[in-house]
Amino acid sequence: MFEWKSQLVGNVEALHAVLDVMPHCVVVLGESLDVRYLNSAARREFGKTGDNDRTYSLGEALDCLHLGAASEDCGRSEQCEHCVVREAAADAAGGQNAYRRQAVMQLHYGSDIRDVHLRVSASAIEDTAGKIVVLSLEDVSENVHLRGLLPVCASCRTVRNDADYMRQVESYLRDKPVLDFSHGLCPDCQKQLKPSFKSQ
Repeated sequence: MFEWKSQLVGNVEALHAVLDVMPHCVVVLGESLDVRYLNSAARREFGKTGDNDRTYSLGEALDCLHLGAASEDCGRSEQCEHCVVREAAADAAGGQNAYRRQAVMQLHYGSDIRDVHLRVSASAIEDTAGKIVVLSLEDVSENVHLRGLLPVCASCRTVRNDADYMRQVESYLRDKPVLDFSHGLCPDCQKQLKPSFKSQ
């Protein structure tokens, strides 16, 4: 039943192949949180196009904006104390797995700096050479952005709430923070304007 397990154990190339087919970023860390392997999604996302023979700190691998903030190594700046990615990896190295933690990181993308919303999970595995941490980073920025859109009728300016009920913008905004708007037509305005759409 577990023949695949015996084929993977000790076969680094097979383990790398498994990690490389994963669509989100996977970072394999040593016990001191040094990067041992970046899967193909992580290499692509963080611009590490070369092979995995180079040793990275976690901040270098992620191209973290705060890496140069301290004169010391990665993980030693003031911002690192509140880094969800580093905390999740450290918790896993300490024996406490981290599941689906939310993080917003500022990362370099070429010459740009972007806020990236991440879902972070980390687990540790005992290896013959010691403990390794498998860190999963899923970019959920698009989901966060879409959740912030507000469906507004382009004609009468009513807002659709989560229960599919149309309310006036003013009454909706009294209960919610200000959000970005998207425009369309509510069902009542579609019915009312339907004849004008047919004539065009």
